[in-house]
Parts: sequence; structure tokens; C-alpha cells
Amino acid sequence: MNAFQPHPSAPSPHAGRPHPPAPSPHAERGRKRRNGRHASPLCRTGSTLRLPIIAVLLLAWGLFLYHLDFESLWIDEWITWTFGKQKTLFDLVREAPNRAHPPGYYSWVWLWMRWIASDDVFLMRVSSVIPAILSVALVYRLGVEWFRSRVTGLAAAMFLGTMGIFVYYARELRMYTLVVLLVSVSWWLLRRYLDGHERTAWAYGASLALMAYTYYFTGVMAFVQFVFVVIWYRRRLRGLAKGYALAFVMVLPWLPQFVYQVNNLGKRHSRDGFFNALGKFGTTQPTTIRTLRDFINTYTAEQPAFVIIFIGLAIFLGYSLRNPRWYRRRLSAVSLWLMLTLLLFFGINIFRSFYNLRYVLMIVPSVALLIGVAVAKLPKPAHYGLVGVIGITGVLFHTEAFLPAKVPHNEIFQTIAAHYEPGDRIWYNFSLGALGSSIQYEVEYYLSHLSPHFEPDMFIWDAPNDVANVNETPRVWDVRPYWIDMPDEVQSVLTRDRFMTEEYIFGAYEVRLYEAPPMENPETIIGDLFGLRVDTLDDPVYRPGAVVPLETWWRAVAHPTLDYSYTLVLRDESNAVVARQDDGLAWLDGTP
Repeated sequence: MNAFQPHPSAPSPHAGRPHPPAPSPHAERGRKRRNGRHASPLCRTGSTLRLPIIAVLLLAWGLFLYHLDFESLWIDEWITWTFGKQKTLFDLVREAPNRAHPPGYYSWVWLWMRWIASDDVFLMRVSSVIPAILSVALVYRLGVEWFRSRVTGLAAAMFLGTMGIFVYYARELRMYTLVVLLVSVSWWLLRRYLDGHERTAWAYGASLALMAYTYYFTGVMAFVQFVFVVIWYRRRLRGLAKGYALAFVMVLPWLPQFVYQVNNLGKRHSRDGFFNALGKFGTTQPTTIRTLRDFINTYTAEQPAFVIIFIGLAIFLGYSLRNPRWYRRRLSAVSLWLMLTLLLFFGINIFRSFYNLRYVLMIVPSVALLIGVAVAKLPKPAHYGLVGVIGITGVLFHTEAFLPAKVPHNEIFQTIAAHYEPGDRIWYNFSLGALGSSIQYEVEYYLSHLSPHFEPDMFIWDAPNDVANVNETPRVWDVRPYWIDMPDEVQSVLTRDRFMTEEYIFGAYEVRLYEAPPMENPETIIGDLFGLRVDTLDDPVYRPGAVVPLETWWRAVAHPTLDYSYTLVLRDESNAVVARQDDGLAWLDGTP
């Protein structure tokens, strides 16, 4: 008898209890699958392993929020603001057909503005930051689940969180980061269905409907996903049909409004008929070598070699026969997500206006995932170093992907409001050759928030007639970009008895104050050379530390032959000097 075998008379440890049934082969396989390579890596994540992705998310959050309200609203963001101001969701949905997009994104912003009870630019734009940071987190999960590699997810999240074009749109009050999130969710749900989670087909169909209600061009992504299923999982199409059916039923009520929108847009561009009106015409770019180059440079933040090398490594190493078939299938999903989407956009664009840089932002998670695959396939000691290099490169160069700066309405109105005096007129001219102010669209927001006291009659609508009388309008603010010249017939009248006394430069935009001397104040002749007028102080009593505003107007009685300077002295009641300022007299346009 074996020494380790219990004696027949010894009590069994299971005495008095039924013996447990022997495990079936299927249960054994299931146990091995849970404990082996098929187990979800997320189930084994410890607090230490979570630290890298938390750091990446914090870095991305900081980049998204940095200078969030630095740039002024532009017209498309103004449209979002007007939707957010609607009294009810019903009013919003009723107004949506008059614009070019469905109501899904605007409904999200409307709910967000009700939650924060504010329409401050910074707080409103947080509505774009939220789906942006969720997209970074979801891309991490896609990398971990699809490729069973934390390094893949971490590198992908780091790339997306510091990707310049994505950071740019995370700071804009538009739907594009929400589109990226919904597209990523749809791929995640589709993959789960293909992995055997049957009920996920319904959730996938709902995600397609949400995509359609947010951005019409996401239909391209739905087609790409369909192609992927046809290539790799044809047998699963029948089960997926219920998801497509649900999406169709959910979108069906909006189809008449979609047709109305397309026809309306076509009429604005003199295109009759539904099919002739498909595509957007004012903002699209043709498919040319220059367009392709601009796309590559923008989406790589002017670092095309860096990104293309990583994508090439992902394709070369990922499709190696050493990798199992499931790995190559998932890599195919990411590749189609990127390449087929771009092929459709640029290909259809040859025949129909279809492409703009921001329209294809939905591809950025696929680029990030390919970067993650490449990093994970390289030698293990280099993994975290490469993730750090991706983060440093993104932080250093992400602004290279930013689009041209918007018109700084915020700074302009703040400047005018700070120096405005009763009776001033404002010529807010952003139209070439316009003789009236360009007050429309996004300017409305800053008028209502920064200078609600600016009434319409304070602006110039009919130049030069509105500035002809110097006594009625001694001060005129001229606001324009440098490339728009003041019409000659206006300049001659505006500068006849007025002189430029203040100038503020905001990039390509200039704010100039043209001011007439206070002719009602007496002129003092100094040394038979200069005439001096001083503006009367509104309040001659000032407290210590206060700023004393004082304007001096100098006139040359005779042409000076030497350089002159002056000293301005401030004395107290005892005649002691408490402050002084030395300055020179400059000769400007024949008048000092």
C-alpha cells in the first residue's frame, strides 16, 4: 500500500458530505481560459499598474484645459452657443434643421449649460474636454483588451492625449471630440459582439444611431465597420443585423429633417436636387498633393517621419505570421479604421465636395492604437522609454498642429471697453472695403458679456458720414486686420482733425484710437515754439496710489530745428514733488 494513501478504515475528509462532481472538459477549458491568456488584463490591474495611465490622463487633462478660453469664439462655436441658449430641448430640436448638423451634440451642450448654469467660454468648452479625456481612457482600454498588452494601451493613450490636432479640437466648442468618443465606443462594442457577447449587438446599433445624430459623416465609419465584418466575420452578420435594424429605427424619425437640411444647403450654393446638394461646399478642400501634404503635416504636428515610422513598424511587425490570427484580425480593424476611412474621404472628394481637416478627426484613435502596437512589438526594455518619448514629443510639438488663430474679439472688446469714453464711435471693420461695422455672429457673444453697454448707435454704419463732424465725434476707434486698408474717402475725413493717440496690436489685428484735440480748452504757448492743451481732469481729487489720467496735446508753432523733451511733475499740497515723468516730443505726419 502506498504510504501516502489513507487507510481504508480512516475517515474520509468528505464523510457525511456528497462528493463534488468531476469537472467537465468544457468547465476545465473555461477555467484555463479565465486563468490563462484569455483572461482580461484589466481584471489583474493593481494600484501600481494603474499609475502610468493615471499620469497620462492627468497630462492630457492639463493640455486640454490649458488656455481653454484663450482664443475667442468663432462662428461655428457661436452656433453652438445659440443652441445652448434655447429654452427647452424641444426648441433646440426644432431649430436644428435650419443648420447643417443633427441635434445630438447640441443637446449635450444644452444639458451641460443647464448643469453648470453658465455660458462662460471656459466652462462651455469643458463640454468638449470631457469626451476628449474619455476618448483617451477608452483608447487605453481598446489597446489593452484588443491586443492584450498594457504597453499598447499606454502608448496609444499617451499619443492621443498629446496629439496636436486632437488637443486643438478638445479646446473648441464643437462636436468633434464627442464624435471621436462615439466612434471609439462603436468599435469597442462591435469587437465585444464579435468576441461572443451577443447582446452587445443592440448596444452597437444604439451607438451607430448616436453617431448619426451627432455627425452625419460618421456614416463613413459605419461603412468601414461593415466592410471589416464582411471580410473577417461574415457568419456574424446575421446576428449583427438586429443592431443595424435598431440604428435604422432610431434614425428614421430624423431622415425627413436630414433631407430638408441637404436641400437647404444646396440652395445656398445654387445646387438643385438632393444628390447634387450632398457634400459641403464652402469649407471643403480638393484632393490634391498639397491637401494630402497639409493633412499629414497637421495630423503629425509637423513630425511626419516620427509618426509614419511607428505606423510602418506596427504594420510590419503586427502582421508577422508569428502573431496569432486573432491579433492580426484586430490589427486589421485598426488599419481599416485609418486607411479605408481616408481612402473614402479623399476618393469621394475627387467627385463630390467631401473633405476637410476636421471632418476626418474620427481616425485619431486608430493612429494612436497603431503607435501603441509598434511600441509593444519593440524590445521590452524600450517600452516605457518610448512612451515617455511620445509624451515629450507631443507636448513639445502639439501646437504645430493648431489651425490659424481666430479673431481675438475677446481682447479687442476688453481693450475698447477699458478705454471707452462717452461719445466714442467704434468702426469694427472686418469686411474688405466695408463702410460700416461688421457686427454679426460671434461678435454678439462678446458684446453681451464684455460690453453690454455698447449700443448699436455707438458703432459706425455709414463711413465717412458718421465721422464727418469732429465736434460730435471727437474720438473714433478703428478696428481691422492689417490686410484690410481704410478706404481713402474715409481716411481723409477721419484724419483731417484727428490724430492717432493709441494703438494696440493683437497679432494680425489692430485697434487704433483717432482723437481730436480738446479745442474747448485754452492753448498755452511755450517759448514761441509749441502750443499745449491739457484735457481737464474729470475729478481733481485723487487718493494716494491712484492713477491720474492726463492727456497733453502739443502743436508746433514753428518748425523745430532741435530735439525737445518735457518733464511732467506732480506736487502735493505742500508743493513737494511726489512723482515725475520725462518724455520726448516726436514729429508725426507733420504734427507733433
